[in-house]
Amino acid sequence: MPVALKAALVNNPPAGIEGAFIREISRSKPAPQGICVANSSGKALAWVLGFDNNAQVPKFLNHCLSRNKEIDSSKATVPTERFRLFPSRPLPAAPDINAKLPPLVMHGKNEYCVATPEKEQGTLVAKVWGRRLDKDKVPIKNCVLQENYIEDVFDISNLLQQEVVVLAKKNKSFRLPESFVKQVVSYAYLGQLDVRPVYSPVPEARSKEHHLELWAEPSIMKGKGRRWIIKGKSDVETSRLTPENGAQSHHRISLNWEGYIDLSGENIAQLGLWATGQEQLQWGNRNLQLIKEPAVTHLMAGRYINVDSPVRYGIIGKPVIKKEK
Repeated sequence: MPVALKAALVNNPPAGIEGAFIREISRSKPAPQGICVANSSGKALAWVLGFDNNAQVPKFLNHCLSRNKEIDSSKATVPTERFRLFPSRPLPAAPDINAKLPPLVMHGKNEYCVATPEKEQGTLVAKVWGRRLDKDKVPIKNCVLQENYIEDVFDISNLLQQEVVVLAKKNKSFRLPESFVKQVVSYAYLGQLDVRPVYSPVPEARSKEHHLELWAEPSIMKGKGRRWIIKGKSDVETSRLTPENGAQSHHRISLNWEGYIDLSGENIAQLGLWATGQEQLQWGNRNLQLIKEPAVTHLMAGRYINVDSPVRYGIIGKPVIKKEK
């Protein structure tokens, strides 16, 4: 299975069963970032930092698949292959220390998934989609590039939901709590994690909130609950300069929001939001534009991005409902 892990997790694995597997995968990494392929026993088959050309990407995955078929036991010793560039620049393999990892229960009657920690009952799980549009407001067809298309998932806690419920009990129009709005807006962006607005993961990033306001207006009753119509605007900006390597980023997103929130009891029963607006994103060292090799050859350096386009976002959220045993 190809594994995508946040750098913060790889370099600082958490506690528990998930942390044990991340720690084992991370142990063999040749750099703080890269692409790893691991088997179902948590053994890292290979790490790669870049590829000779685009054609080598699927060949690398096929190579790992073939190697996995050669391993017929979870107890087998599996040295981790490592590549600076695949296949032309191999690095010394990392030995297998035969770490004792917690046993995994296969999906079934006692279903358990390390990658999906248990969520609190009522937590709102929101899915977001984002598209870059052309000058005629038509979605750009290339959905491979992260500045053209994104999908993400985030949670809205019971605590944030209850802040909304308290304000809604007056049955009048109200401004959604700032903490709730920030949680929603911070996931509506194109590009990579380093340019996330509002709650940037980069310490040296500087953020500005030019406008951040969503309003809820009471609408139709829905059974024992009520629907609230949402309208508002967000305009957020973040920038970063890294003098030592000349890398810089600037990101500004101005969106007009519409949608609805269905409330039931002390929680949100359903959330639907959509937004349109303009997004400006510049990221990376300008010298990256001079590189003639394909982008996969310089994965760690990144790829220069410079876009200023209309965009569209959609968010759908539903609560976690646990089945009775």
